[in-house]
Amino acid sequence: MDDVLRGEDNLIKAKNMQQQLISLFDRGGMELHKWSTNNQSLLCDEMKESDYSFSTESKTLGIFWKPQPDCFGFNLIIEQSEVYAKRAVLSQIARIFDPLGLLGPIITEAKMFLQKLWLLKLDWGDTLPSKENTEWQSFLNSLKFVNLINVPRWIFSEQSISVELHGFADASELAYGAVIYVKSINSYCGSEVKLLISKSRVVPLKFVTIPRLELCAAVLLSKLMRRVLRSLKLEVSKTYFWTDSTIVLVMVGKEMQRSALVANRISIIRNLAVAEQCNHVPSKQNPADLISRGMDPFKLQLCELCWSPSFLLQPELTKCRDISIETNDLYIRELKSNPSDLLSRGLKAESLLHNEGWWNGTSVLQSDVLPETVCECSDPDDNYLPELKSKNSKDDIVLTLNSNKTFFDYIFNRSNRILTVVRILSFLFRFISNCKNPERKRKGPLTSEELSEAGHYLIKQCQFEVFSAEVTAMMSGDNISNKSKILNLSPFLDNKGVMRVGGRLERLRLCD
Repeated sequence: MDDVLRGEDNLIKAKNMQQQLISLFDRGGMELHKWSTNNQSLLCDEMKESDYSFSTESKTLGIFWKPQPDCFGFNLIIEQSEVYAKRAVLSQIARIFDPLGLLGPIITEAKMFLQKLWLLKLDWGDTLPSKENTEWQSFLNSLKFVNLINVPRWIFSEQSISVELHGFADASELAYGAVIYVKSINSYCGSEVKLLISKSRVVPLKFVTIPRLELCAAVLLSKLMRRVLRSLKLEVSKTYFWTDSTIVLVMVGKEMQRSALVANRISIIRNLAVAEQCNHVPSKQNPADLISRGMDPFKLQLCELCWSPSFLLQPELTKCRDISIETNDLYIRELKSNPSDLLSRGLKAESLLHNEGWWNGTSVLQSDVLPETVCECSDPDDNYLPELKSKNSKDDIVLTLNSNKTFFDYIFNRSNRILTVVRILSFLFRFISNCKNPERKRKGPLTSEELSEAGHYLIKQCQFEVFSAEVTAMMSGDNISNKSKILNLSPFLDNKGVMRVGGRLERLRLCD
């Protein structure tokens, strides 16, 4: 038996649903227990004996819900110690259960620390070095502020008439992430912005340029937005994708010849988002910056940019669909302070506690109208972006590589099925034979002799590639080196040149 989670828009609908649930389970001889609600009017005398709760906390899918004041909370139990092993670090990180990413900057901080331990090549039971041990103790001490964070469950405003989704993406040299906010507008032209969901990832150990990481963050945002749109059972009037990377906006909005990696990610973004939905946000107003650099729980709780970006509540939003790229200072302008910047860099619990940008979002989200700021775009052939392939570049560099591979090596790599390779070689040998003897051409299906010939050739090539010294010695009639690993197998070449394993029977005298 599992819990039933359900809510309604008003008290009348809630009471009606409550009676339907009671009646439905009563037909099966079952009685509902552990009632919990944020409205005391739903309390009746019959439920007092059914563990009815109005003020105590209860778990909903692993997240603590406080009926009063109707918000989600956290209850982390921190185990302190003088020294820690890598196994203990991973165990503590796994205890931070946050499926919606409400603590995204804190999770990023923990992920980046764990990646640092991997770079140190520590085993699971090895204790942390002194510096890392002190850093981890400081992080654990800041986690106590996570229990002070309360996230409102209700994400809409009263009498809301339209709903907008605003997604932010950002990346740094350590991590990248995406965060989505819900903006609800009521009939009085008022609006509220609430944090909905976020997701972060640390950068791979192999070096990746910042523009490509920004592109990966945009892909992550596109997939996260699709997931939200499929999950929300309501009509969304508008959807916006925000990034402070002008490089990403140009790559998404312009048709250019790109490398395969970039082109594939651009294709994903275009399949999930329309170019007109992608807009530019100033770095200081991007809440995803908190994810890209991390934040401690204390600052995160008071971070307005995190919970509700204030720029979204402004009367007019500035969105830039066409970005001008003039100098190589573009990389310098990638300095972060975006709501998703917190995801790409991480944040300690103490800092996240007071970071209003994370909890309330950036101020631009408060706007009712989005005026367009049109900028002239430079020539797409400008060499401002290393991710682009220049079609008419005069500085192309040609590299010539010497390869020892033969034509048959490429045949072998055509398939990982030996039967397929044997048939290819058989047709190839037939073609060579027909060219040499045009008056006696082979036709029809492959014969067993042709398949056997190709199979033997394949075996000989593989044997020569691994045991070239031994095969060469046997072909020339010399003895195999005493250092050979197959000397004790008494190898020999048969009449077709295939190396075989010798044995005692070859010395046995048998009569004809």
